Formats: sequence, C-alpha cells, structure tokens
Amino acid sequence: MDWHEPVNEQYSREYNTRHQKNDPFWKDIFPRFPLSEDGNYRWKCDTSSDELAGHYFYYGIYHDLIAETKEEKDAVKQVVADVTDHLIKHGFKLVDYDGKPTRWGSFDPDYFNSIWGWDQRGLNAMMMLSFLNVASHVTGDPKYDEVAEMLREKENYDIYAMHAKEFFPPENAVPWDNNLGLMSLYGLINYEKNPERQIMYRIALENAWLHISKQKNAFWDGLYGAMAGFLPKRWMKGFLSRMSCLQKIPCLPKLV
Repeated sequence: MDWHEPVNEQYSREYNTRHQKNDPFWKDIFPRFPLSEDGNYRWKCDTSSDELAGHYFYYGIYHDLIAETKEEKDAVKQVVADVTDHLIKHGFKLVDYDGKPTRWGSFDPDYFNSIWGWDQRGLNAMMMLSFLNVASHVTGDPKYDEVAEMLREKENYDIYAMHAKEFFPPENAVPWDNNLGLMSLYGLINYEKNPERQIMYRIALENAWLHISKQKNAFWDGLYGAMAGFLPKRWMKGFLSRMSCLQKIPCLPKLV
C-alpha cells in the first residue's frame, strides 16, 4: 500500500498514550498498519463503519452493473460472504487486528443498549440490516435473510432503522452520517423483498432526507433520486399486491 502519511511512525506508542488522555476510546495499536505474514499486505487497523458502508454499497452495484463473467461475480460473492460471515461470527462486530472491536465497528444489541451506543442504534441497526440484504442478494444464500429476520423479530432492528439520521442534539448531526445513511439505505431498500418493510424503509429515507436535502450535495441528491424511484417501479410490477395487509381490500389490485 502506498499511503500518503507515515502512519506507523505517526501513531507511535507514545502518541497513543498521549491521545488516550483526551480520547479514552482511541485504540492503542502499534504498528497501526501491521504487515501480513507473507509481507504482501498491510492490515488497516481500527477500520470505521464508514468503510463498511462504502464497500457494501459498491459490492451490490458492482455485482449488478459491472461484473459480467462468472469469475467476476464469484469474486465479489466471496468477498461479501467473508466480510458478512465475520460480522455474524463475532456477534455483529467488526473485530480488529488485536481481537477487539474497532472503535466504530459495533452493530450488536448490547452496544445499542449501552450508554455508549444507544444514540447510534438507529444508524447502525439500519446498516447491519443493509449489509445482510446486500449479502443475501449477491450470494443468494438464505442464511443472511434468516439472520436479518432474527434481528428484526428479537432485537427490533427494523424499528431502530426508522430513525437512522440523528438531528438532536446538534453535535450528533454530523455530515459523514449522511454518507453512511444514504449508502446503506440504498442496499436496504433496493434489495428488500418484503413490500411492507420496503415502505417502512422508504419512510426512514424521507425522515433522513428532511435534513440531508439541505446540504445540496450532488452525490446525496443522486442517491435519494435513485432510491425514491425504487418503489414506484415495483408498484408497476405488482409488488404491492403481495402485501398481506392489502389482500383484504378487493378494489386495490385494480389500482396497482
């Protein structure tokens, strides 16, 4: 890796110790970019949820729109399975080189119910469901749907996901959460098979967009436009006619 900063020299043991006095969650890992056993790769420690959100966003797009050959599709399937299985195996945590979760890599119920993670449960629960939706779509393995169902039924992840964007207190309304939220909502909405849940997630998108739209960011505008079009397109294909709550309305199938 050709990194523009001397990370291992910059984040020395002494630096980590000093930094922890003001930021107790700063991880004391040295070297920050350890070399792999074969000497060909470096492990980027303390990877953020931002990177997971970006990777999963492009995994689905690459699989759907770019990969053409079986080899290309198999490669992205393997990567998605490996990363998602890691998260599941470690109790919905992104585990670091030191065997502990990364600073922003906790997507588990215990974290959401703690004093440290309760304010992040909306965003992180939505992200975890999005990762599982992408994994189900790309790999075709139903186990990811089963895990997502467990998180919805036992831990209320779908309810948490309805409020993925923080507005208050003001210091919680940070711009990078807009990236995390919209990129993850893309996979959550686009690959959702259940029409009732897709409507729920569409409402979550609108709730987030009330704030994000004021930023006038071209990338976010494009993402919103793409997601806003998913549901109408499915209406035209009779997607809503599968909704159990609408089966009792005789006239509705004529309208969709």
